[in-house]
Amino acid sequence: MSPQVIESNNIEKNLKVRCEVRCRIPTKDKGEFYVHLYTNNLNNKKHMAIVAGPYIYSKSLNEVRENDTDEKRMIRGATLKPNISSTLKEKNNNKDVLNLKEINGNLYINNNLPNIEHKIPLVRIHSECFTSETIFSSRCDCAEQLDRSMKQIQDYGNGVVVYLRQEGRNIGLLNKMMAYNLQDHGYDTVEANIKLNQPVDGRNYTIAARILEDLQIDTVRLLTNNPDKIEQLTSLGVNVVERIPMIPSIWENVNKHSGNCTHYISSDSNSNFSNDTEDDINNLLDDKNVEADHRKLTELEKYLQTKVESMRHDIPLPEYLIHHHN
Repeated sequence: MSPQVIESNNIEKNLKVRCEVRCRIPTKDKGEFYVHLYTNNLNNKKHMAIVAGPYIYSKSLNEVRENDTDEKRMIRGATLKPNISSTLKEKNNNKDVLNLKEINGNLYINNNLPNIEHKIPLVRIHSECFTSETIFSSRCDCAEQLDRSMKQIQDYGNGVVVYLRQEGRNIGLLNKMMAYNLQDHGYDTVEANIKLNQPVDGRNYTIAARILEDLQIDTVRLLTNNPDKIEQLTSLGVNVVERIPMIPSIWENVNKHSGNCTHYISSDSNSNFSNDTEDDINNLLDDKNVEADHRKLTELEKYLQTKVESMRHDIPLPEYLIHHHN
């Protein structure tokens, strides 16, 4: 059992999350989402669930709260009407007490999923990346993963991106920026974290599991390349029935190695690449060119290569990277 799984199990014992507000967010090119903001009882970090489709509801958002009114429910984005068959108050030792537990126990639970296999939700657990998502860093592909996962979930029609505040694989922005300075002097992303006495990957997905539980999701199709994410979620009671890989766009037209040749896949599935293209590929794999080509790799390629070779991420490497490594 990995240290992250052990930590997840320990945190789970006391962790509680609550959805404080839900609002509609239209996007430029990915359709409409409902963003849910979550607090928790362990720290002050606020996490989000970015929901697509009409089938996912938060239990904690829609529960009847103390001194609740229709206006308060509207402001926080609660949409489900409680099924109240009795008065909000009951007499208890001559005191007026809100009967919230009974009311919330009768809240409407949505079971009206589409008949197409009830569409198991498509889910992405995504950790924040200020440098990629806000200032467009090309050191990693985090912004691309967020963008593509939102598009895929919207097209699918039922799913959620759980957005966790775990900057820099949970080492924080300050340490992440220092790690970047080390990377500029020859360290890779793993070596830099170790040099700073930080975990290689300190992310924990307990809050993600609790958010999914609050959204009444216990079975998912998961968008990820990270086996540790699957292991942690599974240990926390989430049933991952399918892993859907997130292939980086710089490699999306490159199939994983086959024999001694790399095969590029055209975006047009009916087309065939030319003999000239095959000649170019074989020239690329010439032993004399491999070392020089590796020096020309972009920072993103080196980062992705490290994630595959040192962090077990399941992404098919292009042949030239495997050739160099061997």
